[in-house]
Amino acid sequence: QIMYAATNQLQFGNILKVTYPTYTTYTKETYRSYIENPSRNEKELRNMSQFLTRVSMPYKRLLWYMATIYSFYWNLSPKLDPNDLPDEEDIMNDYFEMCHNIEKLSLSGPGDDVISCSWISPKNIKLEITLTSDLDATRETTLEISDFVCANNMIMSDTTIRLGLPHTPNYMDIVINEIMPYVTEGQSKFIELYNNTPYFISTENLRICNKKGEEYLNYKSLPIGLIMPYGYSIISNNIDEINCILGKNDECIYQKITLPSFAGKSGNIVLTDEKGNVIDELTYSEKWHHGIISDNHNVSLERINTMGNTNDSLNWHSASSLYNYQSGGWQNSHHRNTDEVIENSKNYFRLNSNTFTPNNDGINDLLILNYSLPDNGFLATITLYTRDGYEIGVLADNILLNQSGEWIWHGNNPNGGLIDAGLYILQISAYNLNGTKINTKIIFIKQ
Repeated sequence: QIMYAATNQLQFGNILKVTYPTYTTYTKETYRSYIENPSRNEKELRNMSQFLTRVSMPYKRLLWYMATIYSFYWNLSPKLDPNDLPDEEDIMNDYFEMCHNIEKLSLSGPGDDVISCSWISPKNIKLEITLTSDLDATRETTLEISDFVCANNMIMSDTTIRLGLPHTPNYMDIVINEIMPYVTEGQSKFIELYNNTPYFISTENLRICNKKGEEYLNYKSLPIGLIMPYGYSIISNNIDEINCILGKNDECIYQKITLPSFAGKSGNIVLTDEKGNVIDELTYSEKWHHGIISDNHNVSLERINTMGNTNDSLNWHSASSLYNYQSGGWQNSHHRNTDEVIENSKNYFRLNSNTFTPNNDGINDLLILNYSLPDNGFLATITLYTRDGYEIGVLADNILLNQSGEWIWHGNNPNGGLIDAGLYILQISAYNLNGTKINTKIIFIKQ
């Protein structure tokens, strides 16, 4: 479903005919026919996937997520034969065998800091690890786990655990960084938190709630977790769906809870500690979205500066369309530090290469336009002209850009065919609602 819209007008070169390349248009009907028999159409599906990986950030995130799902993440109900059920003694033997194998884990830290590890009685649900020295609150410690044998002698892959000494958060140490309050059926609301500090912060004693007048209500406690320094936490009632859409980031923890009241048009969210001290508080409105967006469904609001005022509407922006209108768990598409300054207006837009050769050889197959803009909220129209000034067509019409990024074109003219070899001009016109305008022309060669 994610690929249908993207593949509707895609074109791919036949790499077996380099001298005389041919191109095929793939529609969603073609894609459906390939999926019905993937083994027979493996080559075509691989071509589609390779192209989407290069031009689609959401597709790339989806691939990354699927590639990092380990087999033991899946919870499968066992199929038991009612005539051959294991007895209680067999079950207990398997359990204690697993406990014994975990006690034999090979653990190593920096400088061989691990002394021992053992189960904490009586339920054997926690593992106590003893180190030679105290953890440093400002330093991350990693433990390598190997020789992990599970029940039935299944050998698990080596694992790295990241450890840190939890820091008690103060006001604005953790901030509300992105919210998705208005969704359609099949999508999940979420709240993203960001750790503004170089310390590990535990979520064990944090709560999220609403505010009515001066009263705080609908408290929801966060699950136990450790937010990495300058890392993220995604809070949602459907973490699996969030991971599938956005991809999973190692610098983010994903916490499943039932969110407090989270209205789509306007509302508030408050983050507190167990004593009720406010760490961050946001009162938002749908009016904070970019003026060009008429439907706010499935469009998140992103914080621009994590050190800026939480309730300043100018410090929030609709997520970029180039990031599929949401970036939860990753750096915001409109992220900007206070010390970021763009000095040369001539470098707002520039091509990776002024030579464009879409022959599927892996070299300059795509025309990549990089941009770095002086502010957020720019809308851009990109028009293609011949060297004589004849307009071929509009390649992008009022697309919402993030502050920096790239726009990719694979060589099709507005009628769907590939442009001929020759010299061309890109006319780029960008503006924002503050009245700032940028107009530039860039010449490139299509071979």
